[in-house]
Amino acid sequence: MRAATCYRGDVAERVGQALRRAPYAWLVATAAAMFVLVPALGAVAEPAGEGNAGLAIVTALLVAGQVIAWFVLRRDARLDTDRSASIQWATSSAPFLVAFGLVAAGAEVWAMSVGFLVSVALLLVTARALARSRLA
Repeated sequence: MRAATCYRGDVAERVGQALRRAPYAWLVATAAAMFVLVPALGAVAEPAGEGNAGLAIVTALLVAGQVIAWFVLRRDARLDTDRSASIQWATSSAPFLVAFGLVAAGAEVWAMSVGFLVSVALLLVTARALARSRLA
């Protein structure tokens, strides 16, 4: 007797489907998750003005590089596919995650603000594009 098989797609496609159904709900949930993570950073981050300025500059450069990668992926990816929607969302969230990690490693605290603000801006633009592609 054979077991029944059912293909439901991979995780990227499932997340992309959810993103396309409710992009603004995902925007709020992602921003809320970022707000929850930021206070946890206070326990390990250097006090303001005592962090490594060089590492903070590296953080800003990496965030700028991720913005460039976001533009490249946005130009090449079609948001009408579920997989590309999840890739766009992950790329939009990456500046926050990189800034979080590098501030935890000793960068100046202002680098966290840069990563957070850039990620929220990219997530907002991505959510708007997903909502428009859903309506088209």
